[in-house]
Amino acid sequence: MTQPSANAITIVIPTYNRRAKLQLAVESVLAETRVPLAIHIFDNASTDGTQDYVRAAAALDSRISYFRNETNIGSVPNYALALGSVTSEYYIPLADDDWLLPDFIFDAYEILERHGQAGAAVFVTEARDAGGTVQATYPLHPGQIHFGYLEPTAHLRDWMVYGHYSWSSILWRSSTLVAVGHPYLHVGLPSDVDFQAQIFCRFPVFLVNRPGAVFNLHPEQACGQYNLTHMPNWSALFERLDTSIHSLGLFDFGEYLDLRQAMQERYHRTWTLAASQPLGDKELVKIAAQAGFRLGDWDFAFSLLDQLPDEPGKRPVLQSAGGRIGLLPVLSGGPGSIASPKPKAFQSPRLGVLLWLKETCVAYKRMAAETARLTIVADAHASLTASHSTLEATASRLGEVIAAFGQKIVKLEQDAVDLAIRTAAEISQIESQREAALLEARDWRARSESSERNLTELTDHWLLRVLFKIHLLRPPPSAPNP
Repeated sequence: MTQPSANAITIVIPTYNRRAKLQLAVESVLAETRVPLAIHIFDNASTDGTQDYVRAAAALDSRISYFRNETNIGSVPNYALALGSVTSEYYIPLADDDWLLPDFIFDAYEILERHGQAGAAVFVTEARDAGGTVQATYPLHPGQIHFGYLEPTAHLRDWMVYGHYSWSSILWRSSTLVAVGHPYLHVGLPSDVDFQAQIFCRFPVFLVNRPGAVFNLHPEQACGQYNLTHMPNWSALFERLDTSIHSLGLFDFGEYLDLRQAMQERYHRTWTLAASQPLGDKELVKIAAQAGFRLGDWDFAFSLLDQLPDEPGKRPVLQSAGGRIGLLPVLSGGPGSIASPKPKAFQSPRLGVLLWLKETCVAYKRMAAETARLTIVADAHASLTASHSTLEATASRLGEVIAAFGQKIVKLEQDAVDLAIRTAAEISQIESQREAALLEARDWRARSESSERNLTELTDHWLLRVLFKIHLLRPPPSAPNP
């Protein structure tokens, strides 16, 4: 085991009104005694007795430090304050409603001590419901990703496709904070994704296929707050990721676009959920532009434009902030053409461009559908032509077969006539032979009867009777007994 230095690890726990859950998180950290560590709890002006609990716990264990905001400054700024307090070699941002599993801190520390270039040791996180049942894991598909020591390019291929990790099961090297830069959380609510993205672009990591922490599933989690008002945050996140990937030369352009698309599809739902409050026209246009140009989600962008009220009779214009006006052309909108955008009550250069893009896409989709239809018709015509040619060839062949069959029938009929003639002749000959045989049979019968009479007469001769008597001759079976 490597000999740890003083305060080798800082566990920062931002919290607000989660007294019971916070206690479970703190106790899971204090159970580790093999590595010197410090717990920094940043209380965002809780009102549920959190302050009393933490002060009492700190009095019993000097590893606990307590920081309290006078007012609630928001979850992201409070997290930034907590990360800014790190002075140790390693740190863990632990959510106040999660807890660590035994040996995670110690094993993760040993890994980073052995692998001095690694920016983080990442363990699997179990997502458990109130009953303690594991409902999912982070990463979501452990069986499909690579584990062990991974360089940025190899690691990002998995991370961008299968998703980010939970905060709580990662031990970070403090130099990663320098790479991300103060205030560390740059894009609002999805800052945890941005934080990981920026670090993973710059540092190798070591992934361990073993649970290190528990993500506590409950209705109050921040991930349930996402809606379309966070589109600017996601737009900024992808812009920062684009810049880092390009500047560091991690992927060729084509591969990165595929990975980026997979990542966008994974998080797509978070920015398409309805906002809790109605948005103004200007805000809708801004979000639509970011959805389209930054994230390529043009269907969603156009659906936002459809929410803007129309103003019939008003010409679509491009008007700059300085008052300069550019009039958009008015088109007929005939079949297959680009129709002029419907003018909106709200006007801006950005909106004008978006509306024209929308109509262009509509026209393109219409023409693509018509092209597909015509292609189907052409294919069907070609298929029918080929079928007609095939039928003609088949009919010609069938005619040849029928003609040959007719010739065979004529031949069979002639053979049948010949056979009938031969058969009649043979029958006549057989009849003649039969009559001759009958006559011959009658003749032989007459002869037999004559012979029998002669034999009878002969056996009655006295000389034969004497010979029979003295047994010199044996009488025939029909002869009378002498």
